[in-house]
Amino acid sequence: MSKLRPRFGKGAAFLHPNYRNWKNAAVSQISWQLKCNCQIFDIENCMISPWPLAELPISPAKVSVLFVGAQRGDCDNRLGSILDCLVTSGILANDTARHNPIGKYETVTCRVRKGALVIVEPATVEKFHPQMLLTWGR
Repeated sequence: MSKLRPRFGKGAAFLHPNYRNWKNAAVSQISWQLKCNCQIFDIENCMISPWPLAELPISPAKVSVLFVGAQRGDCDNRLGSILDCLVTSGILANDTARHNPIGKYETVTCRVRKGALVIVEPATVEKFHPQMLLTWGR
């Protein structure tokens, strides 16, 4: 679901009930997956091992999302709603660019299924040096 702007009424901000219900369901599902099926794939050794929950929240993080379904709305709003859920469920420390400097999303049109595949990995952050401009884009 696309992230909706907060509405204001009676001097307070609130989220639309449909978005709030979707977010609560998504956070519950993420929490269940963490408890029951939290695994990490080790590419070098070609093996699956349990994810150490003590290392949550992940910061800095690389977030990759594959959206599947009949796409409507802005992808940045859909990505924002997923980041909100990851923060609420404790996987990410924050949804700002400082905490999640690397990210990408792709869309696949499919009329039969809809959903999102989300992959969160620890990121390594390189510091920017002015000399990098000389080789940037080559």
